[in-house]
Amino acid sequence: MLETISIIIPIYNVESYLRKCLDSIIEQSFPYFELLLINDGSTDASAHICQEYVEKDDRIRYFEKENGGVSSARNFGIKHSRGEYITFIDSDDWIEPNYLEILYKTIKEQEADIVVTNYYTFREEDAMFLFHVAETNEPLVFQPNDTFFNYMFSTFGTDIAWGSSWSKLFKKSLFDRLCFSEDISWAEDFDLMYKLFLISERIIYLHKAPYCYRDRGDSASKAPGEEPICQSLKVSENRLLNLALVGIDLTEARKHHIGLLQWMKYNMGTVWDMSDTVTYKKIENQLWLLNLDK
Repeated sequence: MLETISIIIPIYNVESYLRKCLDSIIEQSFPYFELLLINDGSTDASAHICQEYVEKDDRIRYFEKENGGVSSARNFGIKHSRGEYITFIDSDDWIEPNYLEILYKTIKEQEADIVVTNYYTFREEDAMFLFHVAETNEPLVFQPNDTFFNYMFSTFGTDIAWGSSWSKLFKKSLFDRLCFSEDISWAEDFDLMYKLFLISERIIYLHKAPYCYRDRGDSASKAPGEEPICQSLKVSENRLLNLALVGIDLTEARKHHIGLLQWMKYNMGTVWDMSDTVTYKKIENQLWLLNLDK
């Protein structure tokens, strides 16, 4: 039962957070995993920390590569993984001791392709923990149909788990023909997740929250530049197109896309000082065509 789960962690200049993340993994109650540390060109002490943990635990495999971005590092990890299942963890996050056990038990008992867990947030700016409170603890069971996608898009504003690569366990076979887009620096998780859901037969959502997402608050007011914004909009547009082509009802997906346009317009116009850009004008025109910007 060795290497049942491959844990893939992209690493780039996270010396302040890495030990907490790695400690939470090697202390897992479920021991049958391999941990792939993909150093994506770090210039701080991350490499030294990785080597330190490799010497402690023979389940850890360490790789170094030239900087290519988080998607490149994840794809590298997938290529070198040996487990039947794959999970991704961000290097500044951490997991509860029963995280892998919960995921593995659920994916086997439910005969699922993907298991998604709830999560809680550590907000770094004020050291506050934030939790999602569910009305029921019963797992949600989905097939990739209208009901699932409408539910998923309806929760995007308050629950980032559906669009992220973390807090999930995947059958490795799902990645036989799909991978992360390496030319996207914004919304790269969103671009892949819905495709993985589409090709799955059974998806389970657990209200348990054994994953901690660290909100470092380092990007809310910082202008990202036009290219990442364009990429994010393109991802959303392509997602609408692909879901429409396979016949999925777009009620909630359309609402989400419009919300994204409105959020982008607000931030570009009032926070990022980008109202004179071509992209801002494009967003204005799209909202006008949708009769939402009169």
